[in-house]
Amino acid sequence: MNKSAWFLAVQSDIEALKKRMAESFYYAEAEDLQRRPAPDRWNALECFEHLTLVNETYLKNIHIAFDRSRPSNETRFREGLLGGFLIRANKPKAEGKIPFPTRTLKAYIPQPNRRAQVVFQDFEQSLDQLHEALLRARSYDLHSPVTSLLPPLSIRLGSAFLVLTAHMQRHLLQAERALRG
Repeated sequence: MNKSAWFLAVQSDIEALKKRMAESFYYAEAEDLQRRPAPDRWNALECFEHLTLVNETYLKNIHIAFDRSRPSNETRFREGLLGGFLIRANKPKAEGKIPFPTRTLKAYIPQPNRRAQVVFQDFEQSLDQLHEALLRARSYDLHSPVTSLLPPLSIRLGSAFLVLTAHMQRHLLQAERALRG
């Protein structure tokens, strides 16, 4: 994939996530956002809280990669083996099926009973920070290593953005399902 196509794909995904969030959740009632579809399932707010926690960790690791990397004029990008697996494992299929259900690491389990306004502000802020990092990444080597959620495993800088957008698509789908009950 060329770097321009990568950038446009990630930017488009971030914009679509913001739009989807506004359309699906902006007018939802607090009790609907906090209703669990099943006792062992997250409610919609917990999905957003989880996304914010994961985004914060990846953003920190992306900024570390920027500090360790250097600007690059390279025009091609390949996602790599682990990055490709994580992207495909998280990105929902066209029919809404999650390809690889997983257990959440303890550090990324959401706090229950947080106020909707705070949860959404935190999530929107993480999206804005991701977009700022995306703009910066355009001038860096997209093959620079970024520590994944399972250190010492690393994925490529370009893959980190694709993993994050796929992960957010996955959990927005989960949050929409929780909201519908």
